[in-house]
Amino acid sequence: MMKKRKHKGKVIITYDSQGVPIGDEATDLSTFEGMVARSMMPITYATWRHVSKETKEELWQYVLANYVVDPKSRKQTIESIGDKWRNFKHTLYKDYIEKDDPVAKNNLFDPPQRYPSIQKSEWKVFVSQRTTKEWEERSRRAKEIRAQNKYNHHLSRKGYAKLKAEIMQETGKTEEEIDRATLWKKSRVLKSRGYDKDVQVVVDKIDELMNSPGSEEVTCGARDVLAKAMGTKEPRGHKKFDQRFNKLEDEVDKLKRGANYASEVGSCQFWDNEDVENDAPEEPVEVAGKGWGKWRWKPIINAKEIDDHITRR
Repeated sequence: MMKKRKHKGKVIITYDSQGVPIGDEATDLSTFEGMVARSMMPITYATWRHVSKETKEELWQYVLANYVVDPKSRKQTIESIGDKWRNFKHTLYKDYIEKDDPVAKNNLFDPPQRYPSIQKSEWKVFVSQRTTKEWEERSRRAKEIRAQNKYNHHLSRKGYAKLKAEIMQETGKTEEEIDRATLWKKSRVLKSRGYDKDVQVVVDKIDELMNSPGSEEVTCGARDVLAKAMGTKEPRGHKKFDQRFNKLEDEVDKLKRGANYASEVGSCQFWDNEDVENDAPEEPVEVAGKGWGKWRWKPIINAKEIDDHITRR
């Protein structure tokens, strides 16, 4: 295995032409971001948008103290920490609250021993947020929405950038020569080397289109092979991303409302407008500032009320 490049003790991060971290260093950075999200960020904020700019700047400076990163990647790095923070909170809910014995309630009063950075008072607030009727209904709807996604990828932490680098090494192709359809297919291969039933239908259509005349003319846009195979009139690729940023004022308004415009295959990422943060609302619970702030749904304001709420669950 190659040793990670370092500069004055810091790991040097390299990027592809889209500004996405690549190589083993990218995996190292991703692991570091996860550690920061789990150990340094309170789990009681309602959404990532409620984390102050000062706190986000502290996170960025902590990354800079350990890695040599492009200054343009600040927004991307902060958002990545935010994604991992949201995933961590989901894991806590799924593994320690949702699966808890409703009678014994073994997990509701004390934080998981696996995560010593979570204080007991913080855990009680988090549990009280996740055990309201409103939250349970919101969770149910979210599960229904996730169940409608028939084309889940199987990249884990590797990401599309590293997958693209692997394809370049295997085939000798340049980054520009690798089309979205190839990335889409390879990212959805199962460990058994096959595909899910729904994915297989799209894969067969991709192969059919790939073998037809003129299939190599467009690799990313409204007329590319993946868009045709999926029957998508306007895919979420380079073209649509560029169109949105050409209307920056409208985009800022959408971002304030929490719209999320991730690329279909994760291959259309840019560093433009790095000061505009795209944070979709996660849970409409408390409005966090310093401490835990005011609550929108259930104004539990002291430890006794929190204990009573958990006990009544």
